[in-house]
Amino acid sequence: MSQYLEDLLQQCTVKLTIPGVSSQGTGFFVAPGLILTCAHVVKGLGDKSIQVRWQNKENWAQAVVERSISDPYDLALLRVKQNNVTPPCVYLGTAVQSRDRLYLFGYPALDFPSGSPVTFNCEGLTGDEPALIKLTLGDPRPGMSGSPLLNQKTGKVCGIVQYNFNSSIPGGGALGTATILEQFPELFEQQKSFHQQDRRWSNLLEELFNDSSPKQQMVKNILILPANPDTTEISHKRIGIQKLRAALKRANHGQIFKLEDRLETNAADIAQVLTEIEPYIVNISGHEDGVECIALKDKYNNQAKLIADLFRHRGNNIKCVVLQGCYSENQAREIVRHIEYVIGISQELEDNTVIDFLVNFYYHVGSKWSIEESYDQSLNHLQRNGGECLLLPIILNKYDEERRKDIEDDLKLCILAEGVTSTP
Repeated sequence: MSQYLEDLLQQCTVKLTIPGVSSQGTGFFVAPGLILTCAHVVKGLGDKSIQVRWQNKENWAQAVVERSISDPYDLALLRVKQNNVTPPCVYLGTAVQSRDRLYLFGYPALDFPSGSPVTFNCEGLTGDEPALIKLTLGDPRPGMSGSPLLNQKTGKVCGIVQYNFNSSIPGGGALGTATILEQFPELFEQQKSFHQQDRRWSNLLEELFNDSSPKQQMVKNILILPANPDTTEISHKRIGIQKLRAALKRANHGQIFKLEDRLETNAADIAQVLTEIEPYIVNISGHEDGVECIALKDKYNNQAKLIADLFRHRGNNIKCVVLQGCYSENQAREIVRHIEYVIGISQELEDNTVIDFLVNFYYHVGSKWSIEESYDQSLNHLQRNGGECLLLPIILNKYDEERRKDIEDDLKLCILAEGVTSTP
């Protein structure tokens, strides 16, 4: 893990105390002026303000509770009273798995008044509701509740530390970022806006995972596949592919991306090619007459299941799937259950406009912009050039799709419950 990233995490972290109360805790900035901590840290506040210590400034600011959620989540969102300084904010990420190495920085009540780091192993998720990240091989002290938990594998904050075990069993537990965002969904857009403007964390992630030295540099593959191998117009599509290669070549860091053209791939061999190439982005190219989605078939003609099976176990290496001229809402939603981003481009959008969008998209990807940032810039480019709003490319992300499905499921349960109660 980069020392610079650990230093940046510390700059996002604050010590929280309530005047006249002996207990204290830790918190961290998740958006400008907003600090996340545990509800039990600010319990018994009364009409007092919370004293915030930041970067060795003991009386740096005062904060008030904007929203607090006790059992079972133990979360509190604090708003800092007017202050002219804007500290950096952590980069939230939901990914965490057993055996991941985790790091926190917090303010123990008795030792290390200027803060202290602790490292853990992730043992997995508990079966509770909400599920907690179980931590082992670390020793959090009282006062570290509310500390940000950094996943050293992803470089993002995957949770908030909430409790420590008794002294004979070192370790602790944390609430995952996915649950935090469910309880404070407004943070999703605030995080996106902040990190688009302040790229310190994003730049460190790029440096961490794309070291410029030849031995450590990891090439990211962009795989071009056909939507329907039986009817693909290969020569026409390769003209567009040449333009995408040129865009990557112009980009600041285009050398770390390799565009793999596999337009001749048969439908039966797509899974094998995905395993062989291990792509970062999969660009599925359509735009043939009558092809409105990915054409995969079996004897049961179950398109949705085939798409789900194709991407189910490849979410760790594939970051984004681009459905170029073969966008189907049903298929896109099946894919985004397993892949973080899906970009859908309608078949009705003109070929020149599609290539214009993709050239801009891959140029920004090759310049180390995130998938969402690259999409936003490319979409703005089309809009400035008079693109029709109804036909513009769309983006789906895994988190929003999970939230949408949860809302739909809750609505179905409500309708079902109303139907049961209204039955005579």
